[in-house]
Amino acid sequence: MEFNLSDDAKEPSQIVKLAKLFLKGNKDLKYRKIRVIAGGQTFEEEMEEGEEGAAAAGGQATGDLQQRLRSAETSGQTWKTARDSISEQIAQVQRELNAFDDSDAQSVHEGLGSLLDTLPNPDFNTLARSADAAAFSSNLEKTRRGLADVRKLVGRGGALQAIDENPFSPTDIVDTVNTALSSIERELKIA
Repeated sequence: MEFNLSDDAKEPSQIVKLAKLFLKGNKDLKYRKIRVIAGGQTFEEEMEEGEEGAAAAGGQATGDLQQRLRSAETSGQTWKTARDSISEQIAQVQRELNAFDDSDAQSVHEGLGSLLDTLPNPDFNTLARSADAAAFSSNLEKTRRGLADVRKLVGRGGALQAIDENPFSPTDIVDTVNTALSSIERELKIA
């Protein structure tokens, strides 16, 4: 690969080294030598043995991380959609409870109002903003634990199942959450 610089270009020897480092991360480029020509002088850097494979692997890892970050963003959107649906379903039950002038109904109404605040946070935002593969792996483990905590709420006897069994307004919160969790687990490739 050859770069022709203006005659007054500063530090062409450094430019060739920086170009080599920069281009090494692009898996689509295959080259054996970088040449920079400036002011009639030629500066070259040879590709060392094994660097081509390392360049491709580095590009692949970067591409994999970018895809995983996009998957985290998609999962975050899926979770937001599920939470919005749960919120609307809870609001419908609360509207039905408003018809009763009863302290127990009022207590249930208030409890439902704070339920979303107590849902575990899988923290997809942090996952989607991971700086590198190591950070992503660490954040993914935290997200996995958060998702496991959510799963506990939809199990038999869980709070979300109790809402679905309410006699006032039909809801499908457990199905909403289970569908979202399955989608998220597929997207993030976790079990």
